[in-house]
Amino acid sequence: RVVVAEMNLGQIALEVERIVGRSKVLRVGRADGQIVTPDQIVDAMRAS
Repeated sequence: RVVVAEMNLGQIALEVERIVGRSKVLRVGRADGQIVTPDQIVDAMRAS
């Protein structure tokens, strides 16, 4: 599993998905200008 945390609309996650093939990509993102916190990343990992 690959975790992609980014502060945009997912452009990097799309490229990561293209490269890693069948591996699962977990997207954790915000597009509101706020930083993605470590807690948000951990919460997303636990929820998936």
